[in-house]
Amino acid sequence: MLDPHMYKNQLDLTSIIKTTTILSIFVIFIFGYNSDTFVYIPIPEFLQQSYLYLIFFAVVILSSSPQRITLSKTTVLLTVLITLLICYYASTLFWAPVTSYAIIKSYLVYIELSTLVLFSVFFFSSNRKNVKMFYFLTLSLVLIVLAEMIYQYLLVGTLTSPQYVTYYITINRTLGIGIPILIYIALSNNKAQIWLIVGAIAATNLFFMTQTGGRGPLIAVIVSSCVYCAWVLVIGKSDNSLPGSQLLTVISGITAAGFIFVTQVNGATIRRLNFLANGPGDSIQGRIEMATASVRFFSEAPVFGHGIGSFKSLYFEGPFSYPHNIFLEFLVESGVIGAFLFIAILTIVFFVIVRNGREDPVYSGLILSCIVFFLLNAVVSSDIPSNSNLFIFSIASLSLIDFE
Repeated sequence: MLDPHMYKNQLDLTSIIKTTTILSIFVIFIFGYNSDTFVYIPIPEFLQQSYLYLIFFAVVILSSSPQRITLSKTTVLLTVLITLLICYYASTLFWAPVTSYAIIKSYLVYIELSTLVLFSVFFFSSNRKNVKMFYFLTLSLVLIVLAEMIYQYLLVGTLTSPQYVTYYITINRTLGIGIPILIYIALSNNKAQIWLIVGAIAATNLFFMTQTGGRGPLIAVIVSSCVYCAWVLVIGKSDNSLPGSQLLTVISGITAAGFIFVTQVNGATIRRLNFLANGPGDSIQGRIEMATASVRFFSEAPVFGHGIGSFKSLYFEGPFSYPHNIFLEFLVESGVIGAFLFIAILTIVFFVIVRNGREDPVYSGLILSCIVFFLLNAVVSSDIPSNSNLFIFSIASLSLIDFE
């Protein structure tokens, strides 16, 4: 006779394997990782691969939706706002300059981003287990990347592969997101062995972030880690749940590591940071000029914007397709309407964290830290489709609402 408890355990195991497999594919896709090579998957030669991934995610959404028809009002509101933003922004193609970049970008926003957002809503809203598994799988990918970098560094003595040179921003963003997750693991455990392992991995992560040349992600991970600690310090103290010794150790570790890496470690990222001592440099100066031009472009079409992908056609001072700032990008290409919807989305996300994150400040601090990390990256580099992780990790905040 079939044991009902055994049958339930088999169902639970099957569900865990299914969820792990689906989220693993999701993590691989959103971080653009492909067999020891970092690629920006949705560029033309990879569109077919992108389609196959998105079809898979769409099937998962459709098969999951009957089970997830009960959503909180905040979840519905946030989903509606993101949907409105995506639909409006993609529709601006009708009055945008007709370029291949604008067409590809509209696909990335209307098809890819909307699919990833809906997938995230169905998997993350009111479900802390899925979000924690998502973070765990993200950290697993970070460790794979880190292992590859260690192997090459020990073999050659430097990082020479194209994925580390050409896609150094992507590499540093991937390494950087592992730091808040490692802090979460540290604050959730009191075992000295765990702290030693976490500290060693975090230090190695930071070391390789100093070697690639990506300044933005390195600064973003330091700031977001400080935000994490400040959040836990303030919220934990208010309800007497502050893990004091752990938190002080993390703060001391971040401060010491930052000082050591900035003053002692010689890497491409540190050298680029040191250049700022002699002035803004070409990179910063270029961003200042793009910001100035963006304000001018916005004043010419303040309500509806110039249309998706239009910055590339408007800006002639350099070979840039976007202003390297997500707020300016929305203002220039979608006007006040798009910028307002984007700011409204961020406002709701932060409101959810503040209102619902007090019960478990260590977990809500992780969500907040990841959002801050990707938001800081989004204001200095990449275009809107390339900053899709900001939307995905923001939706993880919905797990704080009526969580299981």
